[in-house]
Amino acid sequence: MRRAGHRGQSCRFDARQVAELRKYLGPTLQRVPLVEDRVLVALSCAPLGLSSIRAVARAAGVSPTSASHALGALARRGWVSSEGRTVPGARAHYVTLWRIDFGHPEWPSMRGRIAAARPFVQGVTPLAPSTHDVLPRRFAYLFWNAPVRELRVSKHGDYIAHRALMAEDPGLLAWAAAALAPQAWEAAARVRGTDAEHRSLAANLASVVVDT
Repeated sequence: MRRAGHRGQSCRFDARQVAELRKYLGPTLQRVPLVEDRVLVALSCAPLGLSSIRAVARAAGVSPTSASHALGALARRGWVSSEGRTVPGARAHYVTLWRIDFGHPEWPSMRGRIAAARPFVQGVTPLAPSTHDVLPRRFAYLFWNAPVRELRVSKHGDYIAHRALMAEDPGLLAWAAAALAPQAWEAAARVRGTDAEHRSLAANLASVVVDT
């Protein structure tokens, strides 16, 4: 491995450093090349699928060209599949969703190693605190009768939680499960008119701690 800023020089890892690196990165999938390995891990973290080859590339930390080749190879083996779909948004739009085929006969033997592998994380700088407090723009259409630009997780968590429950949008629920405090779900469950099914969902979400 070449050292940054030192042309022509390289460095070596000793056995201890290699062991620490393997522990940090997790196991690789011995039956697939490294790029395909990273693509599988990225897709395993997106059960609803990723909406383009570029989205897969970003999640896997590889180039779009490499992601395209990897997806093609994995699709030929039957491990991943693609599906064209019109998805909601400010304007409905057509995307190609890529996802793992969890029904593949080899999936039971692969899922343990995929689950243990560490997903790619871009950079080390955390998001600014203000970013976590803002409702993502992709969910704005679900809050069509609210001042979306003014909504804040810290101030309007109860309202956001109740809208997430009633909208039943998987993407919004997944984001809200990680972004909202348990108290927001508990308050949402107490809103008049909330039925037993949605109160039960709110109770489950209030009891779940999501690592972010």
